[in-house]
Amino acid sequence: MRGKRCGAHPPNPEPRTPDMKYKPKILIVDDRRENLYTLENVLKGIDAEVIKADNGNDALIATLNNEFALAILDVQMPGMDGYELAELMRGEAETKYLPIIFLSAVFSDDFHIFKGYDAGAVDFITKPFNPDVLLAKVRIFLELYNQRISLEKHQRELLKSNALMSSVMESPRNIGIFALDRDYRYISFNQNHKEMMKRLYDADIKIGMRKLDIITNEEEREKTKLNFDSALRGEAFVLIEVNDECTSGENFCRYYRENHYNPIVVGNDIIGLTVFLTDITKSKQIEEDLKDTNEKLREQIAERRRAEEELVKNKEKAEREREIAEVANKKIMDSIRYAHLIQSSLLPNPENIKGFLPDSFFIWMPRDIVGGDFIFTDYVEDGFVIAVIDCTGHGVPGAFMTMIASFGLRKIIGAEGFRDPAKILKRLNFIVKTTLQQDTAYALSDDGLDAAVCFISESSGTLTFAGAKLPLIYIQKGKIAIVKGDKHSIGYKRSELNHNFSNHEIKIEKGMCFYMLSDGFIDQLGGENRRRFGSWRFKDLLKSNYMESFEKQREIMIRTFAEFKGKNERQDDVTVVGFGFR
Repeated sequence: MRGKRCGAHPPNPEPRTPDMKYKPKILIVDDRRENLYTLENVLKGIDAEVIKADNGNDALIATLNNEFALAILDVQMPGMDGYELAELMRGEAETKYLPIIFLSAVFSDDFHIFKGYDAGAVDFITKPFNPDVLLAKVRIFLELYNQRISLEKHQRELLKSNALMSSVMESPRNIGIFALDRDYRYISFNQNHKEMMKRLYDADIKIGMRKLDIITNEEEREKTKLNFDSALRGEAFVLIEVNDECTSGENFCRYYRENHYNPIVVGNDIIGLTVFLTDITKSKQIEEDLKDTNEKLREQIAERRRAEEELVKNKEKAEREREIAEVANKKIMDSIRYAHLIQSSLLPNPENIKGFLPDSFFIWMPRDIVGGDFIFTDYVEDGFVIAVIDCTGHGVPGAFMTMIASFGLRKIIGAEGFRDPAKILKRLNFIVKTTLQQDTAYALSDDGLDAAVCFISESSGTLTFAGAKLPLIYIQKGKIAIVKGDKHSIGYKRSELNHNFSNHEIKIEKGMCFYMLSDGFIDQLGGENRRRFGSWRFKDLLKSNYMESFEKQREIMIRTFAEFKGKNERQDDVTVVGFGFR
């Protein structure tokens, strides 16, 4: 048994409320629904609940009903813009310290960026944004939020532990009381002390029993006697006593008691002593738990500081990477735009074509800045060649293929003098395959193209067509006909090097209309069920409008395509050529 004198007890803390479980919530605000859905998709990989609002008032209402870890606001919105919303949120106690990230596609100058920071933002990102950069920043703010929630949880646990310790210290059920005469014999004791002696020494105490005889350990008995003698000399003191002995069936081997010793004075004589024994084992256990909790809190605080420092570093790094990415992106986009100028120069001039085909129209809409579709025309001494080419892919890869096909056609028709569409396709197939080394076993490229080629002979009044998977559509006297091309593409490893394509000759009559197109128009997804535009819908479009002027037909086709596509993404490049003989 070990003991030490102690002073007054610290006051008890206020009781804490029960723990609550949190799931981080992110508020995203943008007046454009498509932007909200895009941002929501980017945040799907985050373990957080995303709440959307398409205006400032709905966003403020959302803050009344939810606790948010982060808000991502669009700057330019009708009614209440992002700056005004951020200032209102800063004025409310619940959202005063809510981290805010601004997203803007319009404002990216220093004035608006600093205005965003003045409004309370922690970051300002311009659109189009890099999803990985945004996700990295969101994860950092969510980590800080989770650390704050964890810290609050530990604080509540600390309050709960303090309250429990206070309850144990003040509960009379933990107090054993006994009184001894000068011979150390029991004068009185309460039930708690009796149970305590039974638990510690397996002794059934009685009045008149000598207290020291119960203690079998000689060292413990001697220390107990010294404490009794001090009280019998008139001293009043408090000792913390530790007992390390275990008895059968006990879960704990160490017991703590707080012992208050006081002399019993009658007149001028000290006739005995009283001892108040308080079992503070649970309190000591709580104290140890509090030490562990405090240590964890210190670790949490240190971790939070490290996270904040890391956040600053990451923000600076992200800013540097953003600047580098912007410079690189500008160079790439400048190159692609210049490539667009080069590719556009390969297309025929509609005004020049109208000299030969006054009733005609051309639609060329690459999905990206450059594309894999192009239109080819060439005047020859005995007629006119017109073709629609649909190369593999779209964007930059497709544009490279159009260069090969365009220069191949110019060589075949101009330098080599071919006029027959079937022979033009056969020769083009040979040039593409040999240029891409697809006629060898070590070929890397498996690219190619589909094509529709027409030769219009002025002298014979005929139109000769040959196709590589692309068709020719014509309308004669209100009836629509489709001339299918060969089921054989130009290029590709699997195609035959010397395939002979088929010609289809049509006698030109007044009132006939002809149409050639790539598959981008027909394959476009749209409508309520996101289905393909389809061949039957395209034929109905032609039959309903072929009597209109070709300029009017062009306008109708472009408008119909846009309405059908709606908010869906473009599937492919779109090219349509129409001409007639009226």
